Amino acid sequence: ALENFNYRLGMESKGETFFKNELEYILYGKLSDRENQDEFIKDFRTMRLILNSAHIYADFEKRNQVLEMAELMTPGPQAAITAVALAEAWAYAETRNDAKLLVAGENVALYKNKQNWALDLESAVSGTKTDGYIKSADSKGLNYKDYIRLFLYCEQREAKLMRMMDLIQINIQGNFDESFYIKDCYIGLKYEADINGQEYGYVENY
Repeated sequence: ALENFNYRLGMESKGETFFKNELEYILYGKLSDRENQDEFIKDFRTMRLILNSAHIYADFEKRNQVLEMAELMTPGPQAAITAVALAEAWAYAETRNDAKLLVAGENVALYKNKQNWALDLESAVSGTKTDGYIKSADSKGLNYKDYIRLFLYCEQREAKLMRMMDLIQINIQGNFDESFYIKDCYIGLKYEADINGQEYGYVENY
């Protein structure tokens, strides 16, 4: 799939295709490029929000920054509640930045550290809106296609196969033969073998 189908930032197909975001279609099966792309970005942001939140709570320095700001904003017992809200706001802002980086073709680290974390707490809390993104000091990480690969590993095998066959059929019908149906060409696999007197066989129906 990764070597033969297009995706938002790459053209792997050798000919014209019905969908531009074919790998996204294999993941989500929606009927428009926009819907498939939006579903991928939504799932990417969900994953990143979880990982970014975990990083803030695991990082001693960031945790202290959150607690100090919370004490300044709401001194006393309410500071604990404020700290949770600040941590989540920080993680959410970093996640939004991660999504912007990804669709711009930049890398986003799967697991963050001090070098590849982009936003400081003050910037996240101030909520300054911009159409751009902030790059971290360390630009190493996974790119758009790498995250597509990661999500494809998690997708059910049957769903991937069926949607890949959808794309093959649609593209052949659009480019070569309007009467082509993949069901007429490929229905399964069967083999038998005799190895050292032992018979082996395998049948796979599609």
